[in-house]
Amino acid sequence: MTTILRRLVEIALAIAMASAAVAQEQTQPAGLAMPPAGCTVAPALYPLPGEPPKTQLWAAATRASAWRPPACTGWQDAVDAIVVLVMGSFHVSGGVDDVAHRFGAISSLVRMCYWSTTERRWEALVESGAALQGRDADRPRRDFEAAELVPGHDLYFVQRDNRSSAPVLYRMRILERGTDRIALEVANVSPVKRLFLTLFEPGALQASYFVQRLDGDRWGFLSLSAAHPRGLAAIGDHEGSYLNRALAMYRHIAELPVRCR
Repeated sequence: MTTILRRLVEIALAIAMASAAVAQEQTQPAGLAMPPAGCTVAPALYPLPGEPPKTQLWAAATRASAWRPPACTGWQDAVDAIVVLVMGSFHVSGGVDDVAHRFGAISSLVRMCYWSTTERRWEALVESGAALQGRDADRPRRDFEAAELVPGHDLYFVQRDNRSSAPVLYRMRILERGTDRIALEVANVSPVKRLFLTLFEPGALQASYFVQRLDGDRWGFLSLSAAHPRGLAAIGDHEGSYLNRALAMYRHIAELPVRCR
């Protein structure tokens, strides 16, 4: 009976996920012809503040001869991943400390909205989130201070988004930080589950962020996100959802508010 019930749930979820329309956000971002080979981009290539960000989405396997994850991302590989690139710019008055503060403010993630390709409306992406003392999900703490985001110091936080039925543990690793640049990588430490089904294994959701001063108070944002779906998460066409989730993080760090439903 349990096996039959599980199979029925799998079929129902597969139908729901496969039937979701792949619709990008109402404001169409500009695309890129090819992803950059590294993690540093010439300032002239960034859109100006207020302009739509540039984006690119691809299956890494289809670019096997043309693209590999740059070493600066901290990724081991992305052979079977769906990869999303987002590149934009915005004004920051407080320098790199201000940027670090935005990444460290885990509790503010609950205000992050994205365009749902399933519901065709703006929805909250993160339902709950908290910084942690170490990697113990039962030891929440206040948000990370900007001074804590330094290379060699892994930070952990727990987050529940609208695709998981339980909180997920994430690790934030600071790759570099200087006066005019900060880079970090985020990956899930625990699996992402929907009911009793695993959608993403540990480490299957990765994102690397590179934020650098371009000139004056204008800062450039470059993110590379990779998803290695399994099971039901690999069924159907979910590219629009992956892109919209990556764009939501860009707007969050750029402090470009969107009203959720």
